[in-house]
Amino acid sequence: TGVPEGTDLKLLSATARPYPDDTMNSTKLVIKTPGAVYDGWRFDRLVEVRARGVVIRNSSFEGINGNPNNSALLQIYNDRENGQIPSVVVEDSSLIPKFPNDSIDGVRGGNFTLRRVEITDTVDGMQIYGVNGDYEDAYAGNVLVASSWIHDLIWYDNDSHADGTHNDGAQVSGGRNISFIGNRIDG
Repeated sequence: TGVPEGTDLKLLSATARPYPDDTMNSTKLVIKTPGAVYDGWRFDRLVEVRARGVVIRNSSFEGINGNPNNSALLQIYNDRENGQIPSVVVEDSSLIPKFPNDSIDGVRGGNFTLRRVEITDTVDGMQIYGVNGDYEDAYAGNVLVASSWIHDLIWYDNDSHADGTHNDGAQVSGGRNISFIGNRIDG
């Protein structure tokens, strides 16, 4: 699992990114290009997918220094009002925060596939959303996690719960078409 040994990773910058319509600041890359393929990148910020058919492979998700305030290294959000249902396939990649903290998870959202992915040093490995407010989101779920390894989640003594963080390898709050095949999830 994770980035294959010997992979030479490119670092994102204002001038070095493959899709000019994708926006970026010091804390986040927002992928807006449908069908975008990111292969061999080191993401030194949070990544948010807001387009269909995105592929990320052979890449490292490291996040940012500081407290991102209840976030994830990779986030996939539905934009129901604008009819945008983003999706992403992540393969042979690592989600390991460079600066672990009590507010960072590995992946959050729905409509994603993880294959041969390693997630470690986060609070939750992933949060799969199935409910948005008071209604069931018809586009929630649609998740496949295969041949991946989620391990060594970090417990923090903080104010979010009386007994500290509640670490989950995979937290599912609802949705349909959710499959886990051939994974290893260690607490």
